[in-house]
Amino acid sequence: MHTKGEKTIGFVRRQLRQSTPACASLALSSLSLPLNLKMTSSFSSILKTVSENVAPTKAVVTGKWPTWLRGGRLLRVGPAMFDVGRSSLQHWFDGLAMIHSFDFADDSDDVTYTGRLLETDIYRNSIAADRLVGNVFGTRAITSDPCQSTFGRFFSYFSQVFQGVLHRDNTNVNIVPSSDEKGAKWLALTEIPSVWRVDPESLDAEKRFNVVGSNPELKRMVKMTAHPHTASDGSMYNVGIIPGRKSFYVIFKTNVTESGEKYASDLICSLPADDGLSYYHSFGITDRYFIFVESPLKLSLPKLALERFHRQSLADCMYWVDDKPSRFRIVDRETNKEVVDVTYEAEPFFAFHHANAFEDDANRRLVVDMVCYPNGKSTVNSLFLDELKRGNRDDEAKGSFRRFFLPLDATGVTKIKSEVLSDFHSLELPRINECHNGRLYRFAYGLGLSSPSADFLDSLVKLNTETKETRVFSEKGTFASEPVFVRAPDSKSEDDGVILSVFLSGNPDEKKPFLVILDAASFKVIARAEVTCRIPTTFHGNFMSAK
Repeated sequence: MHTKGEKTIGFVRRQLRQSTPACASLALSSLSLPLNLKMTSSFSSILKTVSENVAPTKAVVTGKWPTWLRGGRLLRVGPAMFDVGRSSLQHWFDGLAMIHSFDFADDSDDVTYTGRLLETDIYRNSIAADRLVGNVFGTRAITSDPCQSTFGRFFSYFSQVFQGVLHRDNTNVNIVPSSDEKGAKWLALTEIPSVWRVDPESLDAEKRFNVVGSNPELKRMVKMTAHPHTASDGSMYNVGIIPGRKSFYVIFKTNVTESGEKYASDLICSLPADDGLSYYHSFGITDRYFIFVESPLKLSLPKLALERFHRQSLADCMYWVDDKPSRFRIVDRETNKEVVDVTYEAEPFFAFHHANAFEDDANRRLVVDMVCYPNGKSTVNSLFLDELKRGNRDDEAKGSFRRFFLPLDATGVTKIKSEVLSDFHSLELPRINECHNGRLYRFAYGLGLSSPSADFLDSLVKLNTETKETRVFSEKGTFASEPVFVRAPDSKSEDDGVILSVFLSGNPDEKKPFLVILDAASFKVIARAEVTCRIPTTFHGNFMSAK
């Protein structure tokens, strides 16, 4: 746990870095020595900037992976560039995006890795300006050159406004199949309505789209999740925010046009944010319900307005309200209306990720599984780079995998019960067999700690949600990435398939990054593919089969 002095120094460093470089450099140098002495976490070695593309690199494969993976491709996305010219980015969520591809050969056990920086607008403009141009999650952009005159700074700022540069399109959070029927293109996402269409073979950023399309009901939407739920018809459901004097959360459905060149969204339901806007990262879905959690991690509307003009980062806009409960908002998918005769409340918590939800008909209740944190603001702050590099996060920033029970026959204010399914292994970045999304399921896969003293999430974990038993795979000195479950053809059970995960080394000079393939049932290693190049961290991704 950090001392109060360490937290204060970290805060001061972040504030100084967000001022102009000329003003901050001397002050930062006076803080660097004691901070560097404390940066002992081996996790810090994988947070270094990667600023060059990685050409196709053949991996060294040991073991033998299932032939039904042949011709497939694992695509992932995450932050790569934390130093952009004169700008040093502050938060793990800030790094400019890189797309990663692990290609399985058609006719052999070969695996080829390729990494490509995603040439978004914010990337191109920042490279051209030799500084960050446009806000990211935890870093305010330098809106003007300190060497310019006052008039020059004024002109530069408004030029950016009119050119649309102030738009944050750093799509480094998730990459999913496009909802077009051919599925030949993928979408890179972040928490704004703009998405980038990516060619899965070349990894080129081809075109930016606004998923809202021309829908006037959604034109003021400023945020959405990077975790849409895809329906059987290929359409995507998501939750957005429309701020204003009366703010709303909106559930909407996105479809691609037949030409594949435009996206259009339909409003499903509006939820009034009468208790202030909450920050959220994902939501739940079942066959009959949408589940949205309104946590005490709130967004300041005045600061949110300034964020669009580079005065605040999104993280600056967040604050935690200790005495507010977390509320579960339920929307009936048959009527597209919120269930308003009951208010579900739980103890205050924040969750980045929903794992799954399902309807327990026998007990007339909804079951919702999430990775929960006792204080959302502390959790967000713990992911600033200075904090990550020091390791050993505070207890308030450590999560637990919890199951909530929402009685469907309740009315009025209802305090809901929950239980911890996994505490020591928080199961962050949880994944499931997607055939069970929104339905009864047994197994969840995620990341955990190999020991209470581990620097960061360094293990793959399989959780049996019925028995609470866990199976763990880890390798000393490495850090795991989100596990992706790939179902076997004609699978006979829920865990009949494989787990794909990329492991990064805390000491790249001694150990190289590798893709590991686990049998999902036994959680034993089937094969691994080691590469000699450096790979930065990734957040989310998916597997594209040869079909």
